Amino acid sequence: MAEAPTAELRLTGACYGEQAENLKTQILELRGQDIVIDAEGVTGIDTPNLEVLIAAARLWKRDEKAMTIAGQTSDFRDAIAGLQIELTDFESKGTDDA
Repeated sequence: MAEAPTAELRLTGACYGEQAENLKTQILELRGQDIVIDAEGVTGIDTPNLEVLIAAARLWKRDEKAMTIAGQTSDFRDAIAGLQIELTDFESKGTDDA
């Protein structure tokens, strides 16, 4: 059976509380595929949306699929740093995870 192609999800603009449910839905629609989350267009992101991304990374690890965050803006990195968490909390290497 052929491998599923890597899916891409682009985050743009301000990702605040009310968008968390939509983000969750978009991510779950890509379940079963390796995924790249492109955060290049993020102008702000809050804790609920970051929690969705962390939960997704845990799910992807369990499914042995890869998930990476690409093109993080300074706003994205600052939000992560403000919560004292690491970018690795948002990523899964898929079958290579320990």
